[in-house]
Amino acid sequence: MGIDIALLFAQHGFDVILWHKDSSATAHQRLIGKLDRYVAKEVFSAEISLVLRKAIGTTDDLVLAAAADLVVESVVEDYATKTALLCRVCGLMRTGSLLVTNTSSFSIDRLGEALRNKRNFAGLHFFNPATKMELIEIVAGKNTSAETIEQLRMLAVKLGKISVTVKDTPGFIVNRLLMTQINSAICLLDSGAASAEDIDLAMTAGLGHKKGPLALADFIGLDVVYSILTSIYKATNDSAYNPSGLLAKMISEQKLGRKSGAGFFIY
Repeated sequence: MGIDIALLFAQHGFDVILWHKDSSATAHQRLIGKLDRYVAKEVFSAEISLVLRKAIGTTDDLVLAAAADLVVESVVEDYATKTALLCRVCGLMRTGSLLVTNTSSFSIDRLGEALRNKRNFAGLHFFNPATKMELIEIVAGKNTSAETIEQLRMLAVKLGKISVTVKDTPGFIVNRLLMTQINSAICLLDSGAASAEDIDLAMTAGLGHKKGPLALADFIGLDVVYSILTSIYKATNDSAYNPSGLLAKMISEQKLGRKSGAGFFIY
């Protein structure tokens, strides 16, 4: 997601620096790998790919955040990892610069508890792939200023996106609604009521969805789905978000969806 977000900003004329916790070389290799795949799939031309490569710098030095007008955090969905990084970055940034998290379900207020400038902190949730999906969720914490939200709305327009604004609520809008559907589909499969193919076909042919819930879970990553469900379940105590036992079993077998080559379907 971090690479796709970097590409999105570069496409729209922003100067971008991509940071990776391991090394600048790792960031560069992943960026080039993603661009090469996009060229192979004809998402970008070779010429556009070259322009984007030049527009995105890579680093492993967070000190460069001091010069940024906006920092987008998009690391693994783990509270400890995110909060530690956000605190480090916030301590480096200039007053007035915006710090946002691309979390898909974590509480903005909880992530921002230790930040010195909570008024300039918000959620900016992109959807995968960020270069293609139209929507951005702008998530306002209790301390997020109206000015910050307005700046993020204007930013969404500059990025060619549609934005919705939501208060800090578990799962925000999309995942709050989507995850019950995915979890229900997994439970339906586990009960033997229908095959994975027929469950997804019912939703695509019957409701006009572009992708069935099980194929979508594979695309997101079953480990990520489990993490989001668990986060919302802990926050709401709503049994609809209690992850299916089948989901946990598949993760234990390293069947994570597209990224592992197998999930509810084979890739």
